[in-house]
Amino acid sequence: MCIRDRWYQRRVHGGIIIMLGQFQRRIASTSLSRGFASGVPIHTRIAVIGGGSAGLGVAAQLARKNNILRHDIRIFEPSKIHHYQPAYTMIGGGLANPKEAVRLTLGLIPKGIAVTPFAITSIDAQNNILTATDGSTYSYDQLVIAPGVRLDFDAVKGLREALNDDNEPVATIWDFRSAQKYSALRSGFGGGRAIFTSPIPPIKCLGAAQKIMYLSHDSWTRGRPVPKLSVNFFNAGPVLFPVKDYSEALTKLVNEKGINVNFGENLVEVRKGRVAVFENVNTKLKREEPFDILHVVPPHKPQEFLKQTPNLTDKAGYVDVDAGTLRHKVYPNIWSLGDTSNLPTSKTIAAITSQIPVLVENLSRVLEHRQEKNFVQYDGYTSCLLYTSPSPRDS
Repeated sequence: MCIRDRWYQRRVHGGIIIMLGQFQRRIASTSLSRGFASGVPIHTRIAVIGGGSAGLGVAAQLARKNNILRHDIRIFEPSKIHHYQPAYTMIGGGLANPKEAVRLTLGLIPKGIAVTPFAITSIDAQNNILTATDGSTYSYDQLVIAPGVRLDFDAVKGLREALNDDNEPVATIWDFRSAQKYSALRSGFGGGRAIFTSPIPPIKCLGAAQKIMYLSHDSWTRGRPVPKLSVNFFNAGPVLFPVKDYSEALTKLVNEKGINVNFGENLVEVRKGRVAVFENVNTKLKREEPFDILHVVPPHKPQEFLKQTPNLTDKAGYVDVDAGTLRHKVYPNIWSLGDTSNLPTSKTIAAITSQIPVLVENLSRVLEHRQEKNFVQYDGYTSCLLYTSPSPRDS
C-alpha cells in the first residue's frame, strides 16, 4: 500500500490502539512455537492464508461445522487492523467516518482459532508445507488461499509520489489514508477539470471507479455548483460496464450529467504540473491531459509468492480453481475464493459472501470423505452496488 500504518494508528484508531498488546499476547501462544525452534513444521488441520473478508468469513463458518473444532483452524494474517474496503468509497464521498471502516483483526476471529501474525512467503503444495516471513514452517491437511490482490502503484509512473504528496490534488479510494485525502480534495474543490480513471481489468469492485465519480459530481453540482466544472472519465475498457443492460443505463446517466467519457485510455504516468498521461490500449499512442483534481484506480496484480508454486496459478497468477466447487484443479486439498482466485466473476464482496458457504460446505464434505459428485456448486453470483447520488430518491 502507498501510505501505511503509523499515520492512521495515531490519528484514526485512538482508543483501539491500546488493545494491540492484547492482540500480541494472544497470538504469542498460537504462533511462536516449537516448530520454529526445532525445524519441525507446526501441523494444522485447516490453514487459511489471509484474514480479509474472504479468509475471516471462511474461518468463521468452518468454526460452526460440527465436524471441525476451532483449534483445527489456523489463520495467517500479519495485519493487526482489519479494513472493510467497501467503505472506502463512502469515505471518499463524504458519507462515512473512517473509524467505521476499521476493526481490530483479533476481534473478528472466533476464539479458539489459532492466529499466526505473519504472512506466508511460499507454498510447497506437493508436501503440504507453508513457510512464513519469520522462517517458521507449517504443515496442513487442507489449505484455503485468500490473501487478496496487490495494488500496483508503481505501474503508473509518478503515481506513488503524487499520492504521498499532500500538495498534489491526486488521490485514490483504493487506499485507506488516500480515501481520506480524496474526501478533503473533493469537498475543497474550487472548480476546473476533474479526471477519474479506471485501469485494465481485472480489478476488485470494477464499479467503484464510477461510484466515486458520481458522488463527486453530485457534491459539486448540488446546492451552489462549483465554477467551470468539467468531469472526465478515462476508462481503459471498451464500455462503462461489462453487463449490457447496466452499461446502457450508465451511458444514459453520464450523458445526463454531462460527463465526458473516453474509452480505451489507460493511465501510465502522473507528472508534476498536474498532467496525466494516457496510453491508448489499441494504438499505443499517448496523450497528455491537464487536471485540477485526479482520482486514480491503481492497477491490480496477484500475489507474487503464489506463482512460485508449480501448477498453483493460471498464467495471470490467480489460483486456478474449479468454477463450481472452488477446489483446486490440481491439488485436491487446496481451495481458493475471492480476489485471489481465477473464478470467472467480478471481484466483489458480494461475490465473496456467496462463495464462502460453497467452499465451507465442500471442504467439510471432504473431511467426511464424501465424493466430489456430492459437492454444492457456486452459481457465479456477484453484485456491484453503484451509487449515483447520496440521496436514494436521486439514484
